[in-house]
Amino acid sequence: DYYVSGEGYFTGVLAKHIEVAHSSGTGEDVNRAFLVTYLADSILMPSTFLADYVTCTEVDSATVRVAISYYGVQAEGLLSFNEHGEITAFTCEDRLYDDGQGVSFPARWTVEIADYRPDTSLGVRRPHSAKVFWELPEGDYVYFSSDNITMAYNVEQPTGEMVQP
Repeated sequence: DYYVSGEGYFTGVLAKHIEVAHSSGTGEDVNRAFLVTYLADSILMPSTFLADYVTCTEVDSATVRVAISYYGVQAEGLLSFNEHGEITAFTCEDRLYDDGQGVSFPARWTVEIADYRPDTSLGVRRPHSAKVFWELPEGDYVYFSSDNITMAYNVEQPTGEMVQP
């Protein structure tokens, strides 16, 4: 998933080499769904929550509402934290579910993460497992699950000037 200048795009890849699906933003609901995916992915790059276009509001001692407004599109969700201050879940209502029959509708969408481990190269703890699913009337539909999340960071200096909207 990626979001550029107010429009969302998705490329589904099988085994990291075979493109099996591609779509792009075709309306406010679709672009909101792509934007909220970016917001959920920010769990892995939490400095995003400090951006001017993101607001965070405490709901209770274990929950924060995060909202993003970017290129006129707005989305929001809830971050849940454990007793160690680690993010354990992101939940929202802004992600569309496609039933495979050409019908898309908003459904509660959840990203659960766990198994925080030290990353000695960065001096931080980061999650190593994740499960992503829609909560549907007939039961949860899990479409991603991994117990071996790895991340690589580009430590090179950027070559261009970053432009904020």
